[in-house]
Parts: sequence; C-alpha cells; structure tokens
Amino acid sequence: MRLLFIIIPTFSLLSTALPFFPCASATDELQIRNKLAIYSVALDTKNLDLLDEVFTADAAVTYPLDPPNDKINGLPALKQVLEDQLRGVVTQQALSTLVVECGPHRAPNSTTYLSATYLGQGDLVGQTIQFYGVFEDEWTHAEGQWKSKTRTLTFLENGVVGNTSIIPTLT
Repeated sequence: MRLLFIIIPTFSLLSTALPFFPCASATDELQIRNKLAIYSVALDTKNLDLLDEVFTADAAVTYPLDPPNDKINGLPALKQVLEDQLRGVVTQQALSTLVVECGPHRAPNSTTYLSATYLGQGDLVGQTIQFYGVFEDEWTHAEGQWKSKTRTLTFLENGVVGNTSIIPTLT
C-alpha cells in the first residue's frame, strides 16, 4: 500500500499578511481574474458600463487621486469619476502580478499590481503619465457571480510619474 501526501503550503504574501489560502474552486478564482481583466478593458475602451460586471452597485472604492475626495461610494459615482479622468486621453491599463485568496469562513480577496499609462493628446502628444500601484479587492457573490464590493488603490512610493496635466482632474 502506498501513501500519498499532499502538502498545501501556507505562507505570507507580505510580512504583514495573513497566511495564504488558495481558493478551493478554480472556477471562482478564474471568474475573479476575468473580472479584473474586464476592468482594464472598460477603462481603455471607455465602455464604463462593463464595470457593472466588476463591482457591486454599492461598491466602496478608494482611489488616492484627489485627497480628501478619494473615497467613492457606489458604482454610479465611480463611473462618473472615471469618465472625468478618462475624457480626452488614451490609456493602457496593465494588470500584472495577481493573487486571489480565499480564507476559511470569508469571501475571496485579491491583490493586483497595476501599471497604467495615459498618453497625452493635442498639445500634449508625446507626453505621458504613469501610475504604479496595487489594487486590493474584497469580493462578494452577487447576482450569481463574483463582484468587488470594496477596492483600495495604493500607489507605490513615487508611483505617479509624468505630466499630470494630461488628466485635467489632477491639475
């Protein structure tokens, strides 16, 4: 008789993180990963109605672009903020390192690294502004699918680089 041992690693992603717990369902994890990709497509195509697939209607989002107005409550308010920021610019939202965790007795959360480039238009052609940061999302099962109920964007130190006048709401 052979014995098979399966070792499930538990480790910390960051020095302050709790032990890592992978999702039991690959389907759940894949749906969350796809929702994160839809976010990038929504912003780059300016089709913000796609965000209905990503966020709950009452989502609480923190984007540190306009303190102290960095807390956005609800999907309609988020769409308006993004519409204002994206008006007249071409963007490329690139999400890279991504971890989805599911702990015992709690809904999934995800950590996603972001590199976003905004390209200047008109008199600003050839100029850019880049954002480097990390999204932290908490997910809930709503309407038969996973949706983000909270998102916090934290910029890396010196994580906003370039000409801020490309985005009129930043100046």
